[in-house]
Amino acid sequence: YHREELDKALLLASLLGNAAAIDTLTNFGASVYARMEDGRTPLMLAAENGHADAIAILVDIGASRFATDEAGLSAADHARNAGHEELVALILPEPAPEELRLESREEIGEEMAAFVETARGGSRLPLAPDAAAAPAGTAAPAGTAGASAGARRPTSPPAIAGRRLGNAAATGADSPSPADPARHGTAAQPAPPPPLIMRHFRARELPLEVGGIHDQTVSVRLRGDRSSPVDVSRGETIPGTRLVVREFHRRMETSKVNPDQAIEVSIVEVEDTATGERRQWRSGLPASAHDPIALVEDAATGDHYLASPGQKFFGADGMEYTIVDVRPGQLVVEDSSGSVQTLALRGPRG
Repeated sequence: YHREELDKALLLASLLGNAAAIDTLTNFGASVYARMEDGRTPLMLAAENGHADAIAILVDIGASRFATDEAGLSAADHARNAGHEELVALILPEPAPEELRLESREEIGEEMAAFVETARGGSRLPLAPDAAAAPAGTAAPAGTAGASAGARRPTSPPAIAGRRLGNAAATGADSPSPADPARHGTAAQPAPPPPLIMRHFRARELPLEVGGIHDQTVSVRLRGDRSSPVDVSRGETIPGTRLVVREFHRRMETSKVNPDQAIEVSIVEVEDTATGERRQWRSGLPASAHDPIALVEDAATGDHYLASPGQKFFGADGMEYTIVDVRPGQLVVEDSSGSVQTLALRGPRG
């Protein structure tokens, strides 16, 4: 297959309602966040064409139920406009309490690992022991799963930050200076690819929307809910959730939409009282349960790690890499020479 054709194939499979093809394509790396030229996602295409089975699998593997196209329509709107009212509840069911929560890195890692293991026929993923999981003085070197006498096998992949990927013994690398042009490429010799493969992506949105700040309260409402927003004060719980509003304020921001003129936005910090996790939400953007995160695989050892923007790791030859961005179908990585590379999602089996 050609990686650049997978997303197009997924859009077509969603249009036709072919749930089996959707399952296969996403296992090989097609992104449920793919879009048509007018902004429609696979879930929107399945919804407007009345394909319940396709909707079910797309929602199950992480398609955003709240994304909108260029006309501002969501998947539920497309279903309703096409006369498929019975599918609206499938796309936007009454949110369960577990949906209205903030997730920890460990929870996300466990779910992502389980997804990839299932796609691979149930075989357990090789996970390097996390330094935090081992007794003091027994942490295994990165990429040496089980090497530490006291390290336990985690159920969630550890963070990639600070890890050294690749098998130096197998490649004969002698850890030269990251600035060595002879090893790390010049204009005539491009830098080597980062030693990792992107296997899965998670970015869960919550069915909540932040409005404006009024005196000592901030307005919040359930997305897709036609009822009026509620005003919440500092220290109060958002109705129907276990999320407490800890702080909110206004600030001026520029963006791609308004690069030349700053606009005022509302910033709200919430805390999940059950887990202690905290998040900041911004008005005008979907409320998220966690930062975008990727499950990546060490291309040499097969070990798996969690990758987030801003984390740094090393290749077997000493080259330092920084994760610039984690996107639905891409991982953007910059090496210490300033070379930026974009790695496409290859999926559990791709």
